[in-house]
Amino acid sequence: MTERAEAQIATVTDGSAALPVLAAATMMLSAGLVFSVQPLFGRLILPYFGGVPSVWNTAMLFFQTALLLGYAYAHLLERHVPPRGQIFAHGALLLLSMLFLPAALPDGWLPQEGGFLPLAIILVLSVSIGVPFVVASATAPLLQSWYARARADRGSDPYFLYGASNLGSLLGLISYPLLIEPGLGLGAQGRVWGLGFGLLGVGVLACGLLARSDFAAREADWRAETSGTVLWRQRVHWMALAAAASSLLIAVTQHVSTNVTAMPLLWVAPLTLYLATFIIAFSRSARMPEPMLKFLVPFAATLAIVSSGFGFGAVLPELAVHYSILFLLALFCHADLYARRPAASHLTDFYLCMSVGGLLGTAFNSLAAPFLFTDITEYPIAVAAVLLLWAIRYDAGGSFRAANLAIPAALFLAFKGLSPLVAGYGPGAALVARIAGIAIAFAPRQRPLAMAVGGLALLFGILGQHGENLELFSHRGFFGVHRVKLDPAADTILLVHGDTTHGAQSRKEALMREPLGYYGRKGPLGQLFAADGYRFRRVGVVGLGTASVACYSRPDMEWTFFEIDPAIVETADARFSYLRNCAPGARILLGDGRLLLAKQPDAAFDLTIIDAFSSDAVPLHLLTREAIALYLSKLAPDGVLMIHISNRFMRLAPVVADLIEDAGLEGRVQSYFPTASEQKQYLFPSVWVAIARDAETLAPLTADKGWAALRGSGSGRVWTDDYANVAGAVIWTQPDRNR
Repeated sequence: MTERAEAQIATVTDGSAALPVLAAATMMLSAGLVFSVQPLFGRLILPYFGGVPSVWNTAMLFFQTALLLGYAYAHLLERHVPPRGQIFAHGALLLLSMLFLPAALPDGWLPQEGGFLPLAIILVLSVSIGVPFVVASATAPLLQSWYARARADRGSDPYFLYGASNLGSLLGLISYPLLIEPGLGLGAQGRVWGLGFGLLGVGVLACGLLARSDFAAREADWRAETSGTVLWRQRVHWMALAAAASSLLIAVTQHVSTNVTAMPLLWVAPLTLYLATFIIAFSRSARMPEPMLKFLVPFAATLAIVSSGFGFGAVLPELAVHYSILFLLALFCHADLYARRPAASHLTDFYLCMSVGGLLGTAFNSLAAPFLFTDITEYPIAVAAVLLLWAIRYDAGGSFRAANLAIPAALFLAFKGLSPLVAGYGPGAALVARIAGIAIAFAPRQRPLAMAVGGLALLFGILGQHGENLELFSHRGFFGVHRVKLDPAADTILLVHGDTTHGAQSRKEALMREPLGYYGRKGPLGQLFAADGYRFRRVGVVGLGTASVACYSRPDMEWTFFEIDPAIVETADARFSYLRNCAPGARILLGDGRLLLAKQPDAAFDLTIIDAFSSDAVPLHLLTREAIALYLSKLAPDGVLMIHISNRFMRLAPVVADLIEDAGLEGRVQSYFPTASEQKQYLFPSVWVAIARDAETLAPLTADKGWAALRGSGSGRVWTDDYANVAGAVIWTQPDRNR
């Protein structure tokens, strides 16, 4: 028999021959579970925290921490427990984790009023899913370690399995918004996840038993591989690359979910791209050619510089630019990580350092940035960090000269000093100025460090430019960034959240009590208050804003505002005068509007106004079957419910129409468009829906004023606390004229 035939027979009879396939499949399942549970729990906790992007960012911080614990557990197990003992220890922990299933929030859980919301999110996630998540996270490094031990004499590189793991993550994430969320309720999602976790336990134990017979035979080869050491500077570099990519992921997610909507679809998409870069970077055959990789970072930095502060007006262009920046820069970081990977014997050390870096990047964005900055400044900071890491990789040393500081310094000063003047000539002039700055910054093509410093100077020179209006005040907190600006030409102050103007007030004495923005007297809300047949006395408003609606107050009226953000309450009181001028006796209750409404007496209001959408983000829990039932229970028998659904990126009228039909109610909608001259006076286009128990109550809202019946989506399913098909409501190709 030939040596080749003997080798083939040995391969067939050797149990470890099946190990690569089984290990890859088990890692894919593990990663799919790890990453599909993140949007699931994001949806579960949203109703309790106002539906803002910071909920997802804090949840990401928890999951990064749990991932670190999983990797640390795997590292300690690999270092201090014999290989066979690792199998039994991990198997026992998998069984213990089953006690925490199915995946669901604890019964009766609610955040404490006045508590620190990020801590509340972390605590509830720890109790509900923490242990299974940590154990599932440890699967990837453990299986790679077992695989490397079992095949130590064959020179096998286990890192390709990490690509399989990230492919599983990718599939788990993609399936959530496209298949799982539209097809299953939250309860069913938790039960399916529990079944998958049980299957994971079977796969892990099968891999361990397959590899177990080879551990002793190949121990000598494994020990030979462990002779090398890892320097701390290597660990620091691994952490820096992982931190920069992780920070960029959170920053891009924060940016797009603030200005589009806080929904799992737009949380999942950046994370999907992020994982795709891991798959490419750790692939055996699909890695990016080095010259192209070197080109990508300056190209992505160019996109960041050009797009900074520019609005796109539609979903797809907005997402395309920012997702491209994330993909290109994260790809560089992960490719550099792969290039700097250690021998397989130090694999768990490598992944532990990556996890530490990922946690540091996420913690910077979620915990430090809201206190350090009044804008999403961590976005350009993450771009800057990747630029510097790129320069470290490609600068051969000595290419940067002190004289090169002159160009970056000049660029920084020019954009800080001259940009306001250029902006006066319109967005085209500002764009041309940025392109010219890019050409100058990236001129020294053979000196990466000089290019990086020039790019940073340009990027930070542009920071803080928010258009022609003068910024009077800025605040950033858990619920996002809001600013108070002054338009000197119109002598009007504005409340801006994200890049959406939410309210305005004239500073002219004769107009200070005139409601502006979406609340003008000719608009739907003004028509409601002016219509014959209505004389509302008790009014409840979910969402304070500038309190423009208070201008419709009469002496006999009682007003109650529900506002989740303490900073908005302070701003409305200190920066605007609608409240003290028009409704000085109004009650303001602080907390989530839906939770606070539930505590009010039944039939407490003659008119309820739902106007709580931050930027263009939609708190989904305010547009569900259960929410409508709650609003109705707090409404007088002949009362009216008004819902403000103006949105650039989502078509919400069909969603509300389905809810109205499901509840057996009557509804009318009006899309209102002020004239061009009125818009210059800060009266905005708006869409409002009026809802009542019967058609007679809505009779004063006549068709000749623009009120019309609503049309449903035709989907056959209404949004509930357990189900929402957000992707079906998104306007993907063009901005909504209603804005």
